Amino acid sequence: LKDSIFNSESKEKTEAMRVNYDLEKQNDKIALLEKDKTLQAARNERTTVFLILALILVGGVVVFAVYLGRLNQQQKKTNRQLQEKNEEVAQQAEELHQQAEELAAQRDSLEKANENVMLLSEIGKEITATLDVKTIIETAYEKVNALMDATVFMVGVFNAEKQQIEMPIIKEKGETHPFLTYHLSETERPAIWCFTNQKELVWNDVYN
Repeated sequence: LKDSIFNSESKEKTEAMRVNYDLEKQNDKIALLEKDKTLQAARNERTTVFLILALILVGGVVVFAVYLGRLNQQQKKTNRQLQEKNEEVAQQAEELHQQAEELAAQRDSLEKANENVMLLSEIGKEITATLDVKTIIETAYEKVNALMDATVFMVGVFNAEKQQIEMPIIKEKGETHPFLTYHLSETERPAIWCFTNQKELVWNDVYN
């Protein structure tokens, strides 16, 4: 009976100890789970904060990139407008330069024409001051050479009776050549052509 009672109490104590052990073990597991849960929550919170910071950083980079892109486009537009303006100014400067050259050429031409008119007036005065044909030709030769290159110079007088043009004096490079005549039948002669057609003949290439 004593042994029976002892065994019964021992079993009860053992069962109670086992239950207490299991309960403590369960509580330890719960504590560990709570600790893991707390750590996991902390990790999740850090991860969330990191993701938020990363999103903010990426958003900032995107915004900065967009800003740089727009700034670059604005700079290109400004540079293009500046280049167009510079080209316009350069074109205007070129036009002004051409106009200045044209005005200078016109001024020189007017000055030369004025000089020619004065020289022709002097020629007229000197010619009308004498009735000698040779003197008139000599004077005209000297004055005309001041206006242009008159390497060969002659003045023809029409002889109606003989139907010919007579050149009393021919000047070539300062030298005087003897009397020369062209009959009106010599139509290939420039002098005859001018006299017959009553107008000037201008050649750019005498030899051809």
